[in-house]
Amino acid sequence: MPKSIAQRITRQMKSFTWENKRLLMNWMDATQPNKNKRLGLLDIKARLKAIQVMWLRKYLAPLTERPI
Repeated sequence: MPKSIAQRITRQMKSFTWENKRLLMNWMDATQPNKNKRLGLLDIKARLKAIQVMWLRKYLAPLTERPI
């Protein structure tokens, strides 16, 4: 996913969550798992990095275990 699309999705999530008002908490805190009154929102950047790591893991697997 291009960086501009990820930024657009994040911007839309922020505006939807706080109804286009001033942010009520730090975005990094809002995307942390739901502990200590955090929102547990999806962090697009971290999610994309995790997907890339999983692809790399499949690619680097031995040939017998690699998907065709």
